[in-house]
Amino acid sequence: MKYLLSLVLYCAAMPAYAGTLENVLPSSEDNQAKESLPLSDQSGEFNLRNLGANLNNSSEDKHNIQKIYNALPNLSVVHVPKDSRWDGTILSPDPNKHINWLFDGTYSGEYSHPPGDGDATISFKNGLQVSRMDTNTNNFITSPSIFFYWNDDSKYCGAYCYNWQQYSAATFSAISGPTSSGNTSPVSISLRSYGQGPSSSYDVGLPVAVWKYGQNSVWGLNVVTNDLSGKSPNAFASWNEFDMWTNGLDIKSWDKRFGAPQAGHRSVFYISGSHYDASSWHANYDMSAVSRGKGGVTSPSLINVQAADHNNYIWYPAENGKTGSSHPVFPVPTRINATIRNGIMSVSRVLNGDIKTNDYITGANPVDPVRVTGQIRGANGKEGVYTVDSKNAHTDTDEALYSTPEVVDGSVKWQFGEETNSSISSVMWITGNNNQDGYDTVVGIDKGIYINNAIIDSTLSKMTSKSAVVRMAPGQVIDFSGNGTRDGANKHTFDYENGALHYKVNGVSVISIRDDGSLQSELPSRLPLMTRAQIRAYPSPKKGMEIYDIDDNVPVVYTSKGWKLVALSDMPE
Repeated sequence: MKYLLSLVLYCAAMPAYAGTLENVLPSSEDNQAKESLPLSDQSGEFNLRNLGANLNNSSEDKHNIQKIYNALPNLSVVHVPKDSRWDGTILSPDPNKHINWLFDGTYSGEYSHPPGDGDATISFKNGLQVSRMDTNTNNFITSPSIFFYWNDDSKYCGAYCYNWQQYSAATFSAISGPTSSGNTSPVSISLRSYGQGPSSSYDVGLPVAVWKYGQNSVWGLNVVTNDLSGKSPNAFASWNEFDMWTNGLDIKSWDKRFGAPQAGHRSVFYISGSHYDASSWHANYDMSAVSRGKGGVTSPSLINVQAADHNNYIWYPAENGKTGSSHPVFPVPTRINATIRNGIMSVSRVLNGDIKTNDYITGANPVDPVRVTGQIRGANGKEGVYTVDSKNAHTDTDEALYSTPEVVDGSVKWQFGEETNSSISSVMWITGNNNQDGYDTVVGIDKGIYINNAIIDSTLSKMTSKSAVVRMAPGQVIDFSGNGTRDGANKHTFDYENGALHYKVNGVSVISIRDDGSLQSELPSRLPLMTRAQIRAYPSPKKGMEIYDIDDNVPVVYTSKGWKLVALSDMPE
């Protein structure tokens, strides 16, 4: 283990040391020798005890280690023997000096400070430990331990070859054996936050960032739980859990914002989606196209420009170049529905503008834009059949596409990319094996939990003419009297089917409103009952209102001339 860790430190932090330890050791063990270690011009790997440290964690020894530390060359590798009792304290660490500490054992104390300021420390503390402490380093980039992997091999076949293996910079695995009592994890992550700077910074237990520059599918987080036991599940058999333990009210009940729709200061599950703010166009700027060959990692120089329709669009350089001295005209993209197969593009709809020869067709497909080389039939630039410069390109049937020319700008050729404003098709989508598997409850709330505002609140959102807060299929019901039991389900429901909205009791419709506005009730309707005085005092009556007058025992109707009694006669036998 010692030699493996030494190799890690050598490869990650410094060139190999070609000298010998004898060149840098003190000539004697007295204090005078310790104060004049001949290290100022040296670089390499050292043993802290051989440099004069007693490693007994005494105050005197810590001052002595400070002198040794002061004399060590930057990026030195320092071994600390496994019998050391030193707790790792450097009394006055230098943020501009970075030492690599290799503890053959460990430094004492559960939360003892790793040595130095920004130094890398490897030790064995109930397992391999890689640590660092920053106090004044302004080290905003690196981590104590970095794993890096570069996959540029086109021979790796993915999911369509039934290869689900992820090639990762680090793989952690664990086995909870047949006699294990559980509590086993391949990775354990914990964060303890003691800072006092709300809103100025964020402490994150597990930050995950994915940057997409090409056309590979990217997933920010993929969590899979497989039950291969073949047995019925017991308590907590397969869970993905989010917990939050807190004290105190988030939005106080006497706060004027209480009850209003808001994310608040605490959110168990917060979701955000926004468009990327690309740079605006600048004159005489070097622009980079995305890397396409092995070994390239250049990201494209995206720009965000406004077209004549006052909408903003993303363009990217087809190849490296420099912009010109004046702002070019970026056209409005022509929106079309088309199918591309074997070098032929069949256009079923053109929503705006015209398709022109040498326009480029872009969209989700084809992966690489194809150029229009001609039109075979149809109205010029409109619906019809066109030829394109690739027989391998293909799209879905009637796929939504754009048709735009390249824009020449200095030595840059701009290719149309996308609209700046974005949309996300779903926030949470529930799926499974159709007609085979099911869910009992998609979203449930446990008993005794208070809801201060609403389970679903859309009051702040903007709704289009075709959007809805809740959308249901005919025959699907809303239950108004559930009691938490299966027997108590669907006693009083609303649903729509067979051209009418139904209110049902125990599955039987008692009142319906048909599409033509007619009202149908299974029981006779009953007029409201009022005294003559109550009827006359009724506020703001409207023409056509009917009330039963219990003083005169007849219905009354409100007309343009006031309340009028309805004349009644006996029903014939």
